[in-house]
Amino acid sequence: MGRKKALTKNDVFMATGEVLKKEGLHGVHFKKLAAMLDVGRSTLYEYFDNKDDLLLAYMRTLMDEMNEKVESIPSEDPPNKKLYQLLRIILTHAQIHQIDQMIRELQS
Repeated sequence: MGRKKALTKNDVFMATGEVLKKEGLHGVHFKKLAAMLDVGRSTLYEYFDNKDDLLLAYMRTLMDEMNEKVESIPSEDPPNKKLYQLLRIILTHAQIHQIDQMIRELQS
């Protein structure tokens, strides 16, 4: 009988991203994520205090990834190529803006 692979924050972020894409912010629940990841809910609480803590960490990770990609655009590239690369990065990470908008709606 083999051991299960240890759960990582990245595993939780991947599952969170799937739920956000399919169901939006209201679909994110620790119970659902735990079922997707085949762990108990208490395991998720070892990583995050609550749903807000998870979503904040998820957004920070996405923003860090986006910033790294933006910074990796070669400065010697022509302006039109840099703009194209920047737009690709923004469109790839459009989910950040969707999550931000959902959070703002909840706060109002």
